[in-house]
Parts: sequence; structure tokens; C-alpha cells
Amino acid sequence: MSASPDRCELARTATLTYYKEFRNDNGTITAPPVAKSCFDQVRWTKNHCSYGNRGSEWDWMNFYWRLDNKDSYTFLDFTNVYQTACAGSCTGVDVRWSALQAAAAAKFGAGSSKAAAWLNQGQNFRVNL
Repeated sequence: MSASPDRCELARTATLTYYKEFRNDNGTITAPPVAKSCFDQVRWTKNHCSYGNRGSEWDWMNFYWRLDNKDSYTFLDFTNVYQTACAGSCTGVDVRWSALQAAAAAKFGAGSSKAAAWLNQGQNFRVNL
């Protein structure tokens, strides 16, 4: 009987499967589906894009993965931050980072570890634009 992988091992092998073409670092294009690591910090937008006011799906996925796997965020925590930022419903709302940051601070307390994690990981993964 083989041992099952532990949570850390599973976390390191977690992937996001892109549903669209992917431009590689060397300029080539890979057809979908394309599996990308949830574990590796990529900072795709910072390292590949000339515009500075957007975040990529990969960067956001890394940000969410980190909060869930390393900073003890639950699905309900994410839901609460977004609902607070959107005043109850995010349907049709263009949610800005500043609103999300303020919502995390309001929901968990400005000096709390969860509010600090939101801020710090947003900066680390370059989704705080």
C-alpha cells in the first residue's frame, strides 16, 4: 500500500489549466489547454506586460492560492472580502484593489494577520494595481 501525498506535496503540484492560447517567454504560442503552476510565484504582469494597471489570471491565481494554502483563508473569507468591497453584491461591479484592501482591513481588523496577508501577498503577486 503506497502512502498518499501530504497537503504540501499536493499544493506544490497544483495547476491552473488555461483555456486559451498561452504566450511563452520565448514568444512561441502554446495551444490550450495549458497547465501552469499554482505554487510558483510568477508575477506575469510585472515581467511581461507594458501596462501597469492590470493583473493577469495567473498572478491572481497565485495570490488566491497563497492566501488559501499559507495564510489560512477560507472560501468564506474570500466571499466576505468581496461582498464587503462591493457593498453586498459584486454583480456588474468593477472591483478595484483599493476597495478589496479596505474590505480586508474592515472585515478582519486593520492590524490582523489576515488583513496584513491580503496586503502583503497582493504586493508580492502584483495584483495590487
